[in-house]
Amino acid sequence: TASFFAEFFKQDELMFTDRDISRSDRLGGITGAGPGIFSSFGDPGTFIAFPDDPDADAVVIPAGNCSTQGGSGPGVQDGFCRFNRAEYRQLVPEWEQYAATARFERPGTDNMSFFSRATYFHSETATQLEPMAYDQGGTDGFGILTPVGVGSNPTSGADALPGIWRRRLTEFGPRAEDVTNNTVNLLAGVRGELGDRYDWEFGVSYIEQRTVSINNGFVRKSDMNALIYGQDLDGDGIGDGGTLNLFNTIPQSLVDQLRISPRGDGISSLGGADFQFSGDLFQFAGRTVKFASIL
Repeated sequence: TASFFAEFFKQDELMFTDRDISRSDRLGGITGAGPGIFSSFGDPGTFIAFPDDPDADAVVIPAGNCSTQGGSGPGVQDGFCRFNRAEYRQLVPEWEQYAATARFERPGTDNMSFFSRATYFHSETATQLEPMAYDQGGTDGFGILTPVGVGSNPTSGADALPGIWRRRLTEFGPRAEDVTNNTVNLLAGVRGELGDRYDWEFGVSYIEQRTVSINNGFVRKSDMNALIYGQDLDGDGIGDGGTLNLFNTIPQSLVDQLRISPRGDGISSLGGADFQFSGDLFQFAGRTVKFASIL
């Protein structure tokens, strides 16, 4: 006998913005009462400057052209250029899979038969999050400061102060991961009977799974750091150069240069063999006592 089975499943993505209750980081929408808070990593961000006086408060400078994400974002709130992450997030990822299974069994003798089964499974899943957040944070919470007098520092003149950036890298697009999975499952064996009381089966199997994961929307942060605060050559916690002012749109040529797409490839396999023997042992109180063993 032979049989064949096939199945197919497809799931479209469902975004946070497809539901009224989840379309904003803050419940109730952009001006809603909450709960919830918008990210302080906005577009094109906020510069936090630090006076020389360690007792003085930091100066929070939001971008004058802080984006409202086409009207769906919060803009400047509580001094920070903020961002609505819900606009990019998925409630349900896009998912597609199909599988096919073939089975075959053929008698060899009156009390023995051969059997086999082969299954192939394929799936693709696409997940997405908001664009990558950039900051200059280090182990002390601040990292290396962007120095004054360089193109990457938006402060100038008497108000010039070193500081750090908080920025949503929307130019690189949303962070996304595409995962592809291919699995093959093979089984073959022989089964039979010994007299009228015993059954036996011997089989061998092999399973192999291959996965590929490709990520997008990521930036090589070390190169980004070099463009913003340069290097801390003298170890004073302040960089020595930098030309990229994040209040401006990051040029596409630079996006192409800094963009990275991490990839992961995995393979796993498992092979095995087993022997099963079962049957009747004896009668007890009018009932048959059976046994089974697997090696």
